Amino acid sequence: EEEEDDDAGGGGFDGFDDAETEEEEEEAEEKDLSSDDEAKEKEKELSSAAAAAALASRRDYAPSAFQRAQDALKRQIKTLEARALEEKTWLLKGEASAKERPKNSVLEADVEFDHVAAPPPAVSEEMTARLEDIIKARIVEQRFDDVERVEPSTRDDRGRRQLTELDDTKSKKGLGDIYADDYVAQKHLAKTGARLDEEKEEPIVVEARALFAALATKLDALSNFHFAPKPIVEEMQIKTDAPALQVEEVAPLMVSEASRKAPEEVFAGGEGAGGARGSAAGDVKADAEFTKEDRKAARAKRKRKAKAVGNERERVKAKREREKEAKEKAPEPASAVPAAAPPMSEEEYETERKRVLEYFFDDKDADEAIAAISRWGGFEPRVPEFVQHLVVSGFERRTMDWDAAASLFRLLPRSAGGPAPEAGLVAGVKLVLDDLEDHKCDLPKADTHLATVLAGVVADGSVAFKEIAAAAHEAGPEGETGYLREEGGAAPVLCKILAAVADACGAPRAERVLADSGVDLAAFIGDMDKEDGVTLDAMLEKYGIGTLPAAASLHPLRLKLAEQTEVSADSSAALASWIEGEAAASARVSTEFVGEVAAWALAAVPADADASSPIAALEPSFAALRAACKGPDAGSPSKSEIGKEAREIAVLSAAQRLCASRSFPAGLLERIFRDLHAGDVLDETAMKAWRDDESSAIGLEKIAGKEKALFETMELLQEFASDDEGAEDAA
Repeated sequence: EEEEDDDAGGGGFDGFDDAETEEEEEEAEEKDLSSDDEAKEKEKELSSAAAAAALASRRDYAPSAFQRAQDALKRQIKTLEARALEEKTWLLKGEASAKERPKNSVLEADVEFDHVAAPPPAVSEEMTARLEDIIKARIVEQRFDDVERVEPSTRDDRGRRQLTELDDTKSKKGLGDIYADDYVAQKHLAKTGARLDEEKEEPIVVEARALFAALATKLDALSNFHFAPKPIVEEMQIKTDAPALQVEEVAPLMVSEASRKAPEEVFAGGEGAGGARGSAAGDVKADAEFTKEDRKAARAKRKRKAKAVGNERERVKAKREREKEAKEKAPEPASAVPAAAPPMSEEEYETERKRVLEYFFDDKDADEAIAAISRWGGFEPRVPEFVQHLVVSGFERRTMDWDAAASLFRLLPRSAGGPAPEAGLVAGVKLVLDDLEDHKCDLPKADTHLATVLAGVVADGSVAFKEIAAAAHEAGPEGETGYLREEGGAAPVLCKILAAVADACGAPRAERVLADSGVDLAAFIGDMDKEDGVTLDAMLEKYGIGTLPAAASLHPLRLKLAEQTEVSADSSAALASWIEGEAAASARVSTEFVGEVAAWALAAVPADADASSPIAALEPSFAALRAACKGPDAGSPSKSEIGKEAREIAVLSAAQRLCASRSFPAGLLERIFRDLHAGDVLDETAMKAWRDDESSAIGLEKIAGKEKALFETMELLQEFASDDEGAEDAA
């Protein structure tokens, strides 16, 4: 039985071996067949070649015309193939340097190039003889019909248009008179067929033409079914009050009517329409020259001003009474507080988020977007996810408007009136920082865009730089805490945030942010960067913020102010010259810089200053204050969002700080405001902006006493408001 089993098992392997041998035999047969086919083809070629050679060796062999053509074609093909495969000369290799071509080979080459002008005819004996034959033939034929040059005639012919004479003298006519003359000439030409500048016809010709016109009119009346009226002659109207200068282009259209107006039309004093500063420009009439209408208008203005001041005082008084009652009144029960919106579901939240962000990036209206987000129920726990989605979706979008995203993010914190708490924003930023290294693989500028988004909230103090630094210190993928810092990605992000703050609000603001946070940037340098010898100073210089740790941007200004021991016209002029010529643009753009200059100027105001007249000690400093408020030149490479109005508000806030430190002496703040306005340091627009500014700060320094300051300057602000109302009424 065991032998039978072995035989049975062996039979199975034998079958497998048989199958393999069959496949090998088939492959061998196929190879033999293919080799046989190749051998047969070679034999055919050899036999055909031998037959052709034998045929050609025969004496009586004569190839046909087709065979001769085929042989010639084969020879040509072989020649072309050999020429294509052989080494090319330097002429056919494109641009060749002197090392790649033989010496003096260019002199022997036939170079082809295009000529701009037509080549002159080659002078030869044949050409000369041919020309002589043509000349002799034309002499014999008496044919002298060459084209002769005709000079234009300067005679005053009626059939020839007169030559235009250019006159380089200044025209004594206005543009309106020139247009009127052209109009008259066109109408005369259309009516009579003659130009005005031509000679006048004789009176008998004019009379004959008039008689013929009358006859033609009568004949028209007799020969038509309806009477044909006389031709209508349009009456010409010339406006004498035409512009003195009118340059007509597609854009712009410049018109000046100054030379056509009387002085009282150019300057309308008393209502602010003719002066650069409204009522400060003065009146062109004395009191004795006032007419009845002028007195009535002045009396109405005084009544309107007194009414506005009274209304403002009543409003402030009522507001204080309401605040006093609110403090004395017991707090309202919790039931009186309006209920919050019900939390949204995940689907509702996704839909609303997509809709609001799409609308925002279309119209860039951040206030409307924040208002819509504030109405979302249950948004506070979703703040981290919202921040992550806003930034990461921008990384993926590639065409993201990061400035618009920064404006939206700047309004999100609750300290800025938004719906998001600071902790939620920081948590969202950490979610982005956790995967920042992966994002940088797809978008190398991801950390730069993130810094752009965070710069606004850091500059405003809405989100502490210390909290963002802590998030960067711990950021990393899941289970790898501190990965971003170890790989050297945390320090560049923090440096770029500070650089963005310096670009937007000036270097002093970035220095203040870093100093208040207490963050040591050296602790964020990566391990590999430390091994390579990267220092903090080198990294700060790389991102253009080398002065931040030393807070040195305002140091030159403070040294310059220390040199000016007293406020005088000379010291103010010297300070203004230094500001415009030597002060760094990154410092001049900031409100902190203006605050330092304003503090130096206002320190000269005596404690017992008379508020009823201009402060003489303040006037010499106006030149320095104007230079500080002006800011850097327009051509300087600054990305600052702080304009001249913000710097003027800083001057007003410095005056508020001075008066608050002196317990607001009666009338002093209003007197300072009036003097600054009269000295062209600032205008009424800046005062209105200061009134509406709720931050009441110079940079990150909060200024106390805003409500008291508004009360002290109430009459001045209402005066500017009444001037605006008078200008609107006059318009």
